[in-house]
Amino acid sequence: MISKKINKDYFKEYFNGIKEKEKKYPVINTYLEFEIREANINYLNNINKMNPFINYMLNKYDLKITRKEAKDKYIKNELNNDYIINMFEKFKEGWNNLHNINKDINYLYRVDMEIEKIDKNDIIAKVLNDDGEKGNGMIVAGVYQKFSEYQNEFINNIVAYLDNNTL
Repeated sequence: MISKKINKDYFKEYFNGIKEKEKKYPVINTYLEFEIREANINYLNNINKMNPFINYMLNKYDLKITRKEAKDKYIKNELNNDYIINMFEKFKEGWNNLHNINKDINYLYRVDMEIEKIDKNDIIAKVLNDDGEKGNGMIVAGVYQKFSEYQNEFINNIVAYLDNNTL
């Protein structure tokens, strides 16, 4: 038997022909439906790129320095070995992808902010979560709020299928 490579379009066509696909395959069905809102999927693809550097910075500075001190320190001074440089480069890649997807972030429905590019010459306050001052870390907090919203939307669709259908 010769197997042929199946592309995504062929799979979707085949999958759409399955009776009761929502009940039998709720995760795949939800993914394919969610994929229609491609911006949300693209947005979520950046979590793994961003998390290591954000977590590193939070572990290093959270509750250890003030906001004022965070405005006096620069990201470039953190980039003191290849591991951290690599984390930052991946963070930047993920962050800059967000800039192309959604320009406005509304954190806790209080303020609208535009996602600004972040580079090594920026202050570390830009990458430390903050909920008190517009800009800087509030933008990071808003981005993570969006991540949560999109993840919850995806998971809630799956849960709804499971609640309404017994497998």
